[in-house]
Amino acid sequence: MILGGFLFTAALLLLLLKGFAIVVTCYTVIYPGLLSIRAINSRGKNDDKTWLTYWLIFGLLHVAETFVPFIFYFVPYWSWVRFGLFIWLVQFNGSKTLYDTVLRDLLNKHKDLIKDIISRTQSGVSEVAKDAAKEASSAMSDPNNMAKLINTAAATQAKINSTFEDPQNSSIQEAQ
Repeated sequence: MILGGFLFTAALLLLLLKGFAIVVTCYTVIYPGLLSIRAINSRGKNDDKTWLTYWLIFGLLHVAETFVPFIFYFVPYWSWVRFGLFIWLVQFNGSKTLYDTVLRDLLNKHKDLIKDIISRTQSGVSEVAKDAAKEASSAMSDPNNMAKLINTAAATQAKINSTFEDPQNSSIQEAQ
């Protein structure tokens, strides 16, 4: 009874303090996510395109809010403006409109730059992966590391054995 009252109070406080954030998250992430899954499972391709453009715009806005938040800080009532933007994107096919009028031309104009950035990123990641594999391989072949691993495993096994042999832990032995 007390726990139920405590949980109800905690849920009510969470709703009062973070209610708007919960509603925005549900509307901008969970609801479009469910509709995206429905679009993936449908036979038509138009709804797939709609939700891909939505997620593209969502991602671009999220990146902008992450890296240049000070710009949005100066927009009065930004959280409400953002919520209104997402209502427009989801309910009024605003993602298609925004993509057709702004993003398509912008992406086509900078297509070569985007390809270059992707290619440099892929090559950089590939080099880092090769270096990591080389380091892991040398670490595994180093006898000192193997000795440390064996000593650690032996110490762990000894600790487990002492736990089961300790008379203070007789309840553990009885459970065996």
